[in-house]
Amino acid sequence: MSLRTAPRDQIVSRVATQVVKEAVAASGKGGVLSKAEQEKLKQSNLLRDAAQELRWAAGKGAVVRLDPWVDAAMAKVTGAVESVDKPGRGHGTISRAEARTAVATKGDAGARIGRAYEVLTGTTLESKGAVSPKLQQAVQELVENQKFSVLSVLRGSEPTAWVQSKIEGTLEKWGGDGLMASGRIKVGSETVHVGTATTWAGSKLTELVGFFDKEGRPLVRAQIERDDETFALQLRSMSLDGKPQTLIASSPGDVQAPPAEWVTGLEAELKAKYENGDDLGTRIKRAELPPTVRAAFEFAERNTPDGVGLEKMTFQGKTAYAIHDYSCVSSVAIFSEEGKKLFSFVS
Repeated sequence: MSLRTAPRDQIVSRVATQVVKEAVAASGKGGVLSKAEQEKLKQSNLLRDAAQELRWAAGKGAVVRLDPWVDAAMAKVTGAVESVDKPGRGHGTISRAEARTAVATKGDAGARIGRAYEVLTGTTLESKGAVSPKLQQAVQELVENQKFSVLSVLRGSEPTAWVQSKIEGTLEKWGGDGLMASGRIKVGSETVHVGTATTWAGSKLTELVGFFDKEGRPLVRAQIERDDETFALQLRSMSLDGKPQTLIASSPGDVQAPPAEWVTGLEAELKAKYENGDDLGTRIKRAELPPTVRAAFEFAERNTPDGVGLEKMTFQGKTAYAIHDYSCVSSVAIFSEEGKKLFSFVS
């Protein structure tokens, strides 16, 4: 019969046995770890990190001996266990949730704690069974029905550290460069986590979008591609292994550009203001945007770490919108009321 908790002292003892075994094997004869032997240890390895810290503390000519080295490594394990062993009822034993938190947040020390927990309890930290096909289908239908606006209604998300690490790990596996935006949506009675990440593909800035169940397992994958020149967006469904599927939506779609002479006049007026550091128009909130421009603004907002700004301009009876990108190289893109990018300025 499997158990759901494990005594923390037994977890520490099991980890210590393995740490001593690895330390003895790594240091060879004499109980001293040379720099060459240290370099053979894996990066971000508990023992390698502990050895390096001992060398830094001792300074030039430091000697890393077996006993203090093991003690330093196990201090990290003990600290990790203490940080996840919550006070109150159950203190002194490690639950599945606490073991998961250790794995998700405490590096190699946490991974060792997780393995010890699994051995002692006879249970796995990973989710059992497959994701719900019914939930997958419901999420896919939601994306296809709501299109770009499916990401407009993300509520604040506070998943467990385990689920967060699963989401981030999946997005990284898909090629993303770190989590950019996250939240949750309700699909029926189920909470679905959403995470996005950014990558470049040719001349397109691509936003990877993942929808995950309560365990952090991927349900549905999509991506939004933005053309580097026109800022036109395409929302496409993807298989979980990265194969392009259906084109769900395009923005702005097949819209007509304003008259060329109007665009030329607007550009001249706004360029002078931009170069003088003046406001281009009136600052507005996203709720005041027409749906045709909102997709472009929300894409920029999710994928610009340094923030974005929004202004509305009226010129010769027509309306235009400015989306500011406050990155290290700041820029502003001007859009027509129909959502078509007209021109941009870069400083």
